[in-house]
Amino acid sequence: MRYVNMLSILVLVFLVGCKQYEFESEAEGEAKVAEADAAVAAQKAAEEVSKVTGLGVEEIKALSKEDLERLSEEVKKDSEKSRASARGVNGSAENAKKAELIKEIKSTAEKFEKAFKTLVSEGYGGPVADAVKGNMDMGLKKLGLVEKLVGIANGSGKKEAMKKAVEEFGGDTGSCKSDINGIRPPNNGSNKCMKNLMGNVRSSFSGVENNIRDNLETASAKFKSSLQSLVQAASDISSAAGLISALFS
Repeated sequence: MRYVNMLSILVLVFLVGCKQYEFESEAEGEAKVAEADAAVAAQKAAEEVSKVTGLGVEEIKALSKEDLERLSEEVKKDSEKSRASARGVNGSAENAKKAELIKEIKSTAEKFEKAFKTLVSEGYGGPVADAVKGNMDMGLKKLGLVEKLVGIANGSGKKEAMKKAVEEFGGDTGSCKSDINGIRPPNNGSNKCMKNLMGNVRSSFSGVENNIRDNLETASAKFKSSLQSLVQAASDISSAAGLISALFS
C-alpha cells in the first residue's frame, strides 16, 4: 500500500511538472510573439516616417532621446499656435478664415502623427500605441473631410459636391448626409455637418491625450518627456478643434 501511495505521489509530481512546463512554454511563446509584433510595428512606423521626412529607416531608428524630445517639443509649440489662432477668431468668420484654421490644425495633427510614429519606431508600443493610433487616424481622416467640405462651401454647386465628398469618405460621418440633404438652407445643413465633424476631431484627440496620459507612469524613461509634450499637444489640438467647431453655427 505504501508503495502504491509513493507511486501515486510520483505520478502526481510528474503531471504537475509537465503542466508547469506547458504553462512556461506558452508564456515564453506569447512573449516571443509580443516581441515580434513590437518589432514589426516599429519597422512599419519607421518606414512610414521615412516617407514623410525623407530620412532613412535606420536613421530614424537611431534617433536619440534628445532628438525625440526636440521633435515632440516642436509639435507642442505648433499645437499652442493652432489653439491660439482658433481662439482669436469669432463666430462671424468667413469660410475662407475657417478653411485657414482647419489647414493649420490639420498640419499640426500630421506633425503629431509623425512624432508619435517616430516614438513607436524607437520601441514605444503595446496596447496604448494601438489605441492612440486608432484615435489619431480617425481624427486626421475627419480633418481631411472637413478641409474638403469647407473648400467646396466656397464654390458653386456645393450641395451635390458635398454629398459626393461625404459618400467617398466611406467612414462614419454621423448625420452629415442627412444634414446636407435636409430642408434647411444649404449653408445651415453643411455647417451642422462640419460642426459635428470638428466635434469628432475634438473627441478623437481628447482620446489620444487620455490614452497617453493614463500610461505615462509605465513608459520608459527614454520616452517619458516626449510623451508629456505630446499629451499637451493632443490637448491643444482637441481644444482648437472644439473652438473651430463652434464657428460653424
